[in-house]
Amino acid sequence: MSTNIFEINVNNNLDSPAIISKYSINYSEFYNYIIQTAENLSKNSFLHGEKVALLIEKNTSSLIIILALIQIGVIVVPLNKRLPQKQITRMLKLVNCSKIIVNDEFYSNNIASNFQVFQINNLVQNNFLSSATSRLKPIPLEQNSTIVFTSGSSENPKAVLHTFGNHYYSALGSNENIPFKQGDQWLLSLPLYHVGGLSILFRAIISGGTVVVPDENLDLIDNIKKNNITHISLVTTQLLRLLENKSSVNVLKNLKAILIGGGYIPSELIKESIKNNLLIFTTYGSTEMASQITTTKTDEKSDNLFTSGKPLKYRKIKIASDGEILVKGETLFKGYVENNKFINPVKPDGWYHTGDLGTIDNEGYLTVISRKDNMFISGGENIYPEEIEKILLNINEIADALVIDIPNKEFGARPVAFIKSKTNKITNKKNILEYLSMYLPKYKIPDDFYKWPINFSSFKPNRADFKNYYKNSKLEKIV
Repeated sequence: MSTNIFEINVNNNLDSPAIISKYSINYSEFYNYIIQTAENLSKNSFLHGEKVALLIEKNTSSLIIILALIQIGVIVVPLNKRLPQKQITRMLKLVNCSKIIVNDEFYSNNIASNFQVFQINNLVQNNFLSSATSRLKPIPLEQNSTIVFTSGSSENPKAVLHTFGNHYYSALGSNENIPFKQGDQWLLSLPLYHVGGLSILFRAIISGGTVVVPDENLDLIDNIKKNNITHISLVTTQLLRLLENKSSVNVLKNLKAILIGGGYIPSELIKESIKNNLLIFTTYGSTEMASQITTTKTDEKSDNLFTSGKPLKYRKIKIASDGEILVKGETLFKGYVENNKFINPVKPDGWYHTGDLGTIDNEGYLTVISRKDNMFISGGENIYPEEIEKILLNINEIADALVIDIPNKEFGARPVAFIKSKTNKITNKKNILEYLSMYLPKYKIPDDFYKWPINFSSFKPNRADFKNYYKNSKLEKIV
């Protein structure tokens, strides 16, 4: 089965903006650019079924090149260009990728000597024709289209292979739950190497909405104001920072949808959002399910916003006997790619084991508890780091928190926490302990608290990196 997502907009006004960046292009122009770029890619020996990595910035050209590559059957492999060079090389070799498309400023990097490198400006040219000589072709739903690496939950990211149908049905289900249509503008606030960023592009194409590429010289709230944003995807730390400023809250009140995911959401953040009449949607998703799995609704009861919502259309979930969340549906990935081999982890009954623990209430709402592999035993008691992190994030001065287990002779393992402050001043250990003791038994309270490493991101932090940092670095304790 094939679908031409580019013709779904035929009843929409093709003069409406498709992308707003440094300049705006409408859907008619966007489609012509994709056609001509696809033709240019074919002339440069880009072949159906091969894998091509993208080490590029978020801009109009990057959105065009993604869809042009998929149009000719190339598998797109978006990567974070800010990763260490050795890690990028390792990821490219893992998926047997020999071609890379880069920005001009990246071309001189040493990585270029090991791969065939193309500059994006030579593929997406500026002298476009006013009208295309051919039409965009329907794309088979079963066509392999992207490989997106997982982030945040494991030391070695896995290469997740998506079909075109995975992205298509992910977007359909999302748009049915969170209306996104012509005239609406979704800020591309998440990176394109993350499935949450890619999904914004597909939602726009099938609905006629607009993707807005943020201006890097402006902060998040100024980008929202400048471009009359209606929809935005945020991780917890982004919304926490925005809620600290009253003027930012007033801007957020005008949005039609604030999609919150990418981790565990502290209850105080949800309470503050409800108090300020923000239209938030809490969600649970994964790379393997091409973004959202469950999400709350537009007219949701306040109490349900403390859950991750119900399954969207084209997805199914259930809880295994051990508490693990199992998923299946049209958005479920095809499998993992490793050393040019295809690994299918889906069980014969069609269910994929997420590695996350959760519960489903009588009304069908999902509550996520923890990663199954994050749980550790201390003195015979089960400890879930995410439970401790949620409570730490309810402390006003704390912007982010991450808990790891460290070996302990007496108890087997004990928790310690890394704390990121909202300002240069951070609450002292005594205040943290007093707060935690109101909500946690003594055995769950971390033994020590350390300052957040300067160079570590708050976006989907990798727990394994913090464990390595703990073992190999000089730590600064919070006293």
